[in-house]
Amino acid sequence: MKGLPWMCAFLSVLILCVHGAVAIEIDDYTINIERKGDDHRVHESIMVKNNTEMDMILWIQDGAKSIEIKLDGKNINYNKTDGIYLLNLDNVSSFQLSASYVLPHDVSVFQKKLMYRCRAFSVKLDGETIYEGSNLTEDSSIRFDLEEGAGGENHLYVYTTIIFALVAVASIIYTVKVRKGAEEDFHDSKILKEEKGLLMGVLKELEKKYKNKEIEDSVYTELKEKYKKRVVDIVRKLEEQES
Repeated sequence: MKGLPWMCAFLSVLILCVHGAVAIEIDDYTINIERKGDDHRVHESIMVKNNTEMDMILWIQDGAKSIEIKLDGKNINYNKTDGIYLLNLDNVSSFQLSASYVLPHDVSVFQKKLMYRCRAFSVKLDGETIYEGSNLTEDSSIRFDLEEGAGGENHLYVYTTIIFALVAVASIIYTVKVRKGAEEDFHDSKILKEEKGLLMGVLKELEKKYKNKEIEDSVYTELKEKYKKRVVDIVRKLEEQES
């Protein structure tokens, strides 16, 4: 199939190069969340003083609406795959990125996954600081109940393999769509097998972290169900192709 050798080569080096995509180091990352009626309005501000990358990845949780992303105050185009937003930085050496969005009333939990190393990171809810951290790695994740707010228990988790595998899967899907056309079906068996292998690795790492009590029951159940379902779908598609 035309383009398949390139795709396989890309896939082989992708995991090795994922850390190249995290070469950006964020100097300051602040998140402000305000209750507006039944909804929550979120504003994220990211400051980078020394950049050498062409693109940047931003993760925004499911359920977010009215998303607006700006680079140095100007609207920026992006490509989206699930909750991963791929942004073009236009060769800027330093910049301030802002992302604003609304979490509807039916979204009760706030989640943020850091895709890059971060020197200073803070979260405020209705003006009250609920988390502050420094020198966080690109695999850090914060999660807390919006209803409980500052009075509730906040959780900081680490998902090294999980985050990188998901970025890899998203990158594969997006790249294939771009090269083949978004409207074209792309269930090629080799691509599906590679995606299945990545997801199996995610599930294995998830089980390990759950047994070590590094993640709570609800997070474990949500991720396990989601990615097991995707693996089952892939197996079904592969069986259909072989029959």
